[in-house]
Amino acid sequence: RTARYSFNPKTTSTLSPNYIFQDVHRVLVSMQKIVEGRLVFTRPSDFYLIQCKLTSENEEVDFDVEVCKVWLLQLHGVRIKKQGGSALKFKEAYSIIVDMMNI
Repeated sequence: RTARYSFNPKTTSTLSPNYIFQDVHRVLVSMQKIVEGRLVFTRPSDFYLIQCKLTSENEEVDFDVEVCKVWLLQLHGVRIKKQGGSALKFKEAYSIIVDMMNI
């Protein structure tokens, strides 16, 4: 799937979408062990999409992590989009995911 979104060098790569998706999955599994609270993620059968829910004592955030082709470029990127919940918790999760990815 091709998408337009704001991207940066940490979230884009010339690697295959399969490899990027495996790295995102590795990061989310590692994140389950280190984040405060509970992280649950599921993958719908279509696209390279993972739906995540991060819950702590008082805060909750739902977000999607998707591997997609960057519009007009020969790159693939990771799009992380907040669906609902705490903006502060999302910012924390976003920075952890981006820092742990090896793409």
